[in-house]
Amino acid sequence: MHAQIFQRTSLGQAATCGRVSLDPQALHLLMRFNGFTALEYLGQAGEDMQAFQHIARQLLDQGLIEHVGEDPRVESPAGQGSCWGCLDQLVPA
Repeated sequence: MHAQIFQRTSLGQAATCGRVSLDPQALHLLMRFNGFTALEYLGQAGEDMQAFQHIARQLLDQGLIEHVGEDPRVESPAGQGSCWGCLDQLVPA
């Protein structure tokens, strides 16, 4: 699940505006989904990735997020940092 990319559904977007009651951790994670970033990169240092994935699964089951693709750069479920540094690879030399 760590390489999967999700985006908020319209119901998920409504939840970020307070129209759906969510636990604070779930709401915080829901706000991170943007349709471009793999789940692996949405976690923050010190977060329990298993709990993080469990919350993501709940959001998916509730219809608040939807799967939109896979990130081929994600090779392992842990130990990877932010992908913002990868942007350097996109700049022509």
